[in-house]
Amino acid sequence: MKPRNTLIVVALFAALFAYVWLVEAPKTPDQLATPTIPSPVVFQLKATDVKSIEVRDLRTPRTVKISHAGSEWQVEQPAAKAGDSGSIDTTVGELAALHATRVLTNVTDLAPFGFLTPTIEVRLVMSDTTPYAITVGGKTPDHRTTT
Repeated sequence: MKPRNTLIVVALFAALFAYVWLVEAPKTPDQLATPTIPSPVVFQLKATDVKSIEVRDLRTPRTVKISHAGSEWQVEQPAAKAGDSGSIDTTVGELAALHATRVLTNVTDLAPFGFLTPTIEVRLVMSDTTPYAITVGGKTPDHRTTT
């Protein structure tokens, strides 16, 4: 390597070192931490209080209904059978503590988001018979289809 190139690399390294030493090093961990904005809560329910879940496809007449029978989950629709408690407990836990990842603001037309004609409805019924529901719209506007 030529001495000129070596001097340029050393000067850049020295400048970077000086910046870190003089500007970044004195900062406290709180100053270095990236501020996080809490995500909005959709549901904040106690998962153990969920007694049934019903998922309806609003485009076709399909429904799946699952109820909590004792300590086990039971599928009621489309056919009565035992449910996979591990998978259902995980899903119920995620639904009961559901947070939004994005909030739409200053939006007057909900049609591009598929909210005028929702495609799926998820209904949770609690042990005190209080129902909670959320509907899911169509594809997001930035969804790209490939052909």
